[in-house]
Amino acid sequence: MQIVSILNNNGQQARVQLDDGSIIDGVVILYPFGLFSNIAISDNSMGLLLEDGSNDYSYVMPFNILAQPTLASGEVAIGNFEKNIKFLQNGKIEINGDVIINGNITTTGDTIIAGKLEVVGQAKLQGKDFIAHIHSGVQTGSSNSGGVV
Repeated sequence: MQIVSILNNNGQQARVQLDDGSIIDGVVILYPFGLFSNIAISDNSMGLLLEDGSNDYSYVMPFNILAQPTLASGEVAIGNFEKNIKFLQNGKIEINGDVIINGNITTTGDTIIAGKLEVVGQAKLQGKDFIAHIHSGVQTGSSNSGGVV
């Protein structure tokens, strides 16, 4: 095992440079289970090289020592560390960046929105249509109407 510089990659294989200046092409990139990326190459792109001694079977686990987020003991982060997801020690999940969800959201707790909310499409509150609802007890003049039907 040795620390190598990652020169380029295609998300699955990398070109690495060893301490002696030699270069190995086609090094398989190993990621922890469930994590995949196309690592950005910079002067700090490094990896732990695992090989059989002949360079026939070479694997690299990429890392960037300078791009690590600040984490408390037991916390985990996923991301490019400018935008990331942190699993905090208090059980909360913190997302730093915009979120796109392709699917439904179901929550069983309070929701606090500290910004504007824009609804595109139908909105219901307690099963009643927010836009196209009617009221009971409507009277002319300045009296109050009844509740939403």
